Amino acid sequence: LNWWKAAFSDTGLPSLAMDNIMPVLTSSANYYLDILSDGDIVVDISTEKALKGGGTKDNIAITQNIEGTPDTTPSGGQWSKISLAVDLGLMDVVASREGAEINLMMLDEVLDGLDGEGKSRVVELLKHLRTVRPSMFVISHDDSIQEHFEKVITVKKCGGQSTLEMP
Repeated sequence: LNWWKAAFSDTGLPSLAMDNIMPVLTSSANYYLDILSDGDIVVDISTEKALKGGGTKDNIAITQNIEGTPDTTPSGGQWSKISLAVDLGLMDVVASREGAEINLMMLDEVLDGLDGEGKSRVVELLKHLRTVRPSMFVISHDDSIQEHFEKVITVKKCGGQSTLEMP
């Protein structure tokens, strides 16, 4: 019984697995952030959160270094880039652990909060990801990205009813 308690405690097997995954997730997220921000944003994802009074607590923590300054509060666009990079990094980790490729991506409002340059970088990243994930669904209110996809489905809502339009 003591062995089982130790194996599944905060310092046991689940903790060991999480500790081993975090560097891989950090590396993958930073790969995407390098594309999205020219390396201006770097994250570190760990299983321990630093406490203000000193010490640590078991908790998944993401710390960011923006333009060489640690612990800078990201702007809305920077948060969007960090969120997308971490999501893509998680997808990579899951795929590598399962030994299978992920052929489907569904992205909802990934352009929100981004300026023109940020949107352009996300679109370029999506084009690259299409080479390895052929089925991609992007939900957006930004009509400017339609030209980058071969099929576009527009949902229009009028009078409480939604209709689909396909050009």
